Amino acid sequence: MALRGGASKASGSPGWKGANEIFKAGCNPSLAPCLRLSKFQKATALYHQALRNATGKNQDLAIIHKNLGSTHWRCAELVQEDADKEILNFHIKQGCHHYLAALSHGSDFQPEDWLAGVHKLLTKYVTTAVALFQEWDHVTRRSCLRKLSTALSEASGVCEAASQCKYKLAKQLYWEGIRLLEAVDKDRMEAATRCASLINEASQLLVEAMQRGTEEQRSEVEVSMEEVFLYQCTCESIQASYQGNALLDSLLKTQEHLDMDFVWLAIDKYKQAAVLARERDLEAEGSALSRLGHVYKGVLKMEKTAHTYYFKAAELALTFSPGRTSKLAWAQEAIREVGEHQERVRREEAAKEEQERGPWLEILKDELAALQRAVTGSAEAFLKHLYEKHPPKNPDHKLGPLGTDPDITKKALLRAISHYHTDKNLAAKHGKKWEVLCGQITRFLNSKYTYYK
Repeated sequence: MALRGGASKASGSPGWKGANEIFKAGCNPSLAPCLRLSKFQKATALYHQALRNATGKNQDLAIIHKNLGSTHWRCAELVQEDADKEILNFHIKQGCHHYLAALSHGSDFQPEDWLAGVHKLLTKYVTTAVALFQEWDHVTRRSCLRKLSTALSEASGVCEAASQCKYKLAKQLYWEGIRLLEAVDKDRMEAATRCASLINEASQLLVEAMQRGTEEQRSEVEVSMEEVFLYQCTCESIQASYQGNALLDSLLKTQEHLDMDFVWLAIDKYKQAAVLARERDLEAEGSALSRLGHVYKGVLKMEKTAHTYYFKAAELALTFSPGRTSKLAWAQEAIREVGEHQERVRREEAAKEEQERGPWLEILKDELAALQRAVTGSAEAFLKHLYEKHPPKNPDHKLGPLGTDPDITKKALLRAISHYHTDKNLAAKHGKKWEVLCGQITRFLNSKYTYYK
């Protein structure tokens, strides 16, 4: 990184003047790096001595701090290739600290162009440091960004670079949180807890980053805040679901009597989880809905309500790939329960229908016996018997042409199935007796049609 900044002249002590001369000598590029670093370190010691001996004048303090900032940044430039990253980070933080102190002490005494120059140096160096951090591994990057952000905490409303640093740290925390949450080999509750911690810190940093910055920076921050909010909701949803699980497990495993307050509290947690994840995280939402179905069916014995939640969960589960769905226990439970419910409803409706049809089948036994005899003959003979003995209620529904050609017979059977289908012969319009008869006729027609498929 290219770090440049000179020492300011002042009418201070001889030691101060000597520090300036040593600093100037260290800026000579012809010297070996180790010699230059030695001179900057010596200048730093003299500036600190001058700082301790200062009379308290803010003007002098401002200049000393500005010069200390420059020496630390020069040291950072020299050690960045070879030194430990902690040493480099130390010089970067100290440089920022002293530039901020220079701005603070000089705000009432130094001219505007001097203050603007210090501000420009601070902005430049923070920008350079943040760019340098991006080249490091994510753990070191996060650590250094956090330390620099802390060092710049009082500058959020003063320095655009401080906002940039906070924004970069927020993005770093945000992406680390996402990686945790999306890691397939991690416990999702543990991942959500750690992710929530990182995401919440990122959210706070983004709020602080909005205090100062260019219009472009603020636009980026606003977009990032929306992304962070999405994952905050996801983490809170996962945590709420696990809290519901813990309540339910405690209730069912350790308590002899069912405490309904605990049951409804668990339900509230699952509902909270579903709302937080809605249209944000399909897996978290589906899991919460499936758990609601589990409670309503297994604990409260409210199967109709349970089916509503299981059905919603199954719909979400079917949006995943089959391979993914097969690995999700909540998805498998929801799909299984929906299938069992539908089969149960089908059996109940069939039994009810059979019970309702029973008396009518007794009344129609002679007609049905005649149809049974007729269906054993040819399809053409059966169709003639059908339209002659039991003509459709709709006068437009006629038998049509018949013949020995199988295609003609097949079409005639299809027309008959359409004419006698129960959907077109409902009891509300033609009476229950006719509806039951048409149901039996359709069965006979279907059995005949199977020979022509």
